[in-house]
Amino acid sequence: MKTRRLLLLDDDALAAAVLADSFRSLGWEVHACSRPAELLHRLAHDRPDAVLLDFVLPDTDGAALCAAIRLAPGARLPVLLFSGSDVDPELARAAGADGMFPKPVPVEQVHQR
Repeated sequence: MKTRRLLLLDDDALAAAVLADSFRSLGWEVHACSRPAELLHRLAHDRPDAVLLDFVLPDTDGAALCAAIRLAPGARLPVLLFSGSDVDPELARAAGADGMFPKPVPVEQVHQR
């Protein structure tokens, strides 16, 4: 079976490490990014199977980043957002996200999507 690749963006390094380890334990290959520019670069070169984005980021938000991903050629892959803040899920849907999850991210539920 092919290993699925996840591209993860969270500006909190500890939270990203915990989340990445959780997905790795489920068989995912995970690349965690801390900056949107790094994520966009990896997206173009690594061809992940899914993207998981923190909604609240210092320089942008996950919805804007999701919308940018949707504009990239060939980027029809699942994009899921998560947040520790109270964010209206409609913002995620309007940006083209395939789902919105609270922090802590329910890894098993995301894995099933």
